[in-house]
Amino acid sequence: MKKPSSKFNAFIVLSIITISLNQIEAQGCVAIRNGSATCSHEMNPGQGGEGWQFNTSYRYYKSFRHYRGKEEQVERVENGSDVRNYSNFLDMSLIRNFNNRWSLSVNLPFQSVRRTSLYEHDGKTRHETSAVGLGDVRFSVNAWLFKPSEKGNIQIGLGIKLPTGDYRYQYYLINPRDQNGTSTTRGGTASATAIKYRTATMSVPDQYMVRAGVNYSISKFTVSAGARLEGIPSEDLVGESNGFRRPGYVIALEPSISYQLNRFNIFAAVPIALERDRVQSDSDKRRTADTGTFTQGDAAFADYSINLGFSFRFGNSGM
Repeated sequence: MKKPSSKFNAFIVLSIITISLNQIEAQGCVAIRNGSATCSHEMNPGQGGEGWQFNTSYRYYKSFRHYRGKEEQVERVENGSDVRNYSNFLDMSLIRNFNNRWSLSVNLPFQSVRRTSLYEHDGKTRHETSAVGLGDVRFSVNAWLFKPSEKGNIQIGLGIKLPTGDYRYQYYLINPRDQNGTSTTRGGTASATAIKYRTATMSVPDQYMVRAGVNYSISKFTVSAGARLEGIPSEDLVGESNGFRRPGYVIALEPSISYQLNRFNIFAAVPIALERDRVQSDSDKRRTADTGTFTQGDAAFADYSINLGFSFRFGNSGM
């Protein structure tokens, strides 16, 4: 009987989008966004070459734990005043692999999000708002930095997004600009403080994600253990950082498993939050400097997220 093959593989994935935007959860009350569980390139070092590949991934999480800095506001859950965000994302990508290092991809993101809260309504009765639709189409170039091998590699990606999402839809805040034109007053009049510190309109922030870990493969199964860092910065790398945003980051432990069957690959991953931090926004910093009193808003985070998906390779000679 043939002994199943096995191997270790270390990986690091850097994903940076500077001409960017974020889905509703980044603006509404959450400091993270959607991100598939596997590499954006979706091709392991040393695997395959030229050809096409289709990927789809689904992500779900419920954010309800409020943090100011690294300190959780546990009373929000205890007294029922927590904001609850139920986020569902489906990403579909078509990737053109030029060789075993370079690829070009186009991504179609679909979102279904639901939000319930007290303070945005009468403060006594929990009400619900929701939105469903297509987000902003993304184009990106991805590359492995080193010659593919079984020992490890580093992948980087850089891309842009197009304004295919409709920012005018309530709580559906997608538009590649400094601010997206959506008022934060919820039908009221902006206060003098909001105008002074530029929080009367929603911001369009950058986003980032870094993943690192180790894969262990045996036969058709691959088990991964790694760490994920993702979040929203308080200031963008390019352009202005005006408008209201809830910046922060999450450091998570990310176990995952995948199964390879001919040209199909199925995967599942569950990042579990280890550290959550709602950092000062640009407006928080300006207000702190003006008043001499430290100011820092809060944001809601999830305990974990569920990531599922599959990919299909059309072969090495194109479609």
